[in-house]
Amino acid sequence: MHVTATTALGGDVCQPGFRLRSSAGYGTYSYDSAQWTKKTVVLRHYQGVQAFADAMLGYHAQIGALTVKAYAGAAMASHMLTPADPENVVYGERVGLKLALETWFAIGARGFVQSDTSWQSAFDAYASRLRVGYRVLPNLAIGPELAVFGNTAYDGGRAGAFIRFEFGRGEISASAGASGDKDGADGAYGTLGGLFRF
Repeated sequence: MHVTATTALGGDVCQPGFRLRSSAGYGTYSYDSAQWTKKTVVLRHYQGVQAFADAMLGYHAQIGALTVKAYAGAAMASHMLTPADPENVVYGERVGLKLALETWFAIGARGFVQSDTSWQSAFDAYASRLRVGYRVLPNLAIGPELAVFGNTAYDGGRAGAFIRFEFGRGEISASAGASGDKDGADGAYGTLGGLFRF
């Protein structure tokens, strides 16, 4: 779960100009790892709690049908494990640089391509998502999505579909599909998001 707030500096948030963005989030995860006890190998189960916060300054540019939003700033990331895993390098708290790039390319009156990419030096974390949408109604779009994400110790990906409903000064979107990672673990995922303009 995460929350993001964006403020236009001296203008409308929908128009080109400078932006101030801050985010905060929280989540849990678990994994199993084979450990050597100096006598035998045992499989241990770990529970993780992650949290993050960031603050970035950016700029929103409009170039014809292409919208570009670029951000840079500072980010904090925290990973706490129970029990402690001495072999996991993604542990504790880190503060570092964060960069983000968001683009939207309109294809005619109904189509669009949306991409969101970010990287931060804390645990070398990254995330990227691509959506290709088509408006079946003026305010309702559907389409496929792909995503990759990870950090120093983990790499994963998703492939699925999304639905996006626009209204007045906001939108609601949902997506679902299949997920997997470099260790061969796979499953399903689902997301729900909302955007509101004030």
